[in-house]
Amino acid sequence: DNQAAFASMDAGKVDPAVSKCLFVQCFGPLNSAPVAKFRCKLDEKARLFRVSFRGEDGMDWGGLFRDAMTRMVEDCFSDHFNLLIPCPNARSHNGVNTDKYIPNPIHTSPRTVQMFEFLGKLMGISMRHKLYLPFE
Repeated sequence: DNQAAFASMDAGKVDPAVSKCLFVQCFGPLNSAPVAKFRCKLDEKARLFRVSFRGEDGMDWGGLFRDAMTRMVEDCFSDHFNLLIPCPNARSHNGVNTDKYIPNPIHTSPRTVQMFEFLGKLMGISMRHKLYLPFE
């Protein structure tokens, strides 16, 4: 639901408990899927699962899947979602790796721990299927 994602971003809802970014929206249904589903081969349209955006036309011939995967990862490395935070060098604008992120230590609830695990699953999907997603 792109409208919910943009409304959440505009409202400054950065916490995983209240954010409606695409990562959070996809986390629910995809995290409950069997892990083996993420190890399957891509289908004939180069996707692991079908994607549709609520209220929008579009047939998923692989482009919507790719867009959704990219946006889920981009959400994690953005200012509008704080599951991850810029590393100390990024915050101080000093040294190397100033474009890197680390887990946000305030997020220790069981749900956010599952979100960290889900992010790891997305990393695995990216590597296994050579999707070259924008992990920082």
